[in-house]
Amino acid sequence: MKEIYPEKVQVLIKALDDKKAEDIIAVDVSERMPLADYYIIATATNERQLNALADVIETALKSIGTSINHIEGKNRGSEWVLIDAGDVIIHIFSPQGRQRFNLEGIYLPN
Repeated sequence: MKEIYPEKVQVLIKALDDKKAEDIIAVDVSERMPLADYYIIATATNERQLNALADVIETALKSIGTSINHIEGKNRGSEWVLIDAGDVIIHIFSPQGRQRFNLEGIYLPN
């Protein structure tokens, strides 16, 4: 059965998909994490796209009247940008970063 995500999560997934992010997943972490209800994880093909995806998340959040609480890794040559949008945390990785940090292995049921 396909999970029905809250509007905020749906808007963010669509924004990432529209900018050609790869392997986008949303994980309900509400019962395991006190900091957020959902993690969204996506892959960027290169550093330029990584930063563009961070920008599109900011725009999407503004469009629904929400802002970013904190952002890490943007415009720093990083392989991981973390965006704290309150109840949703967005992780955008390079392919290597996603494999290295393996958040799916931590947060998705086996």
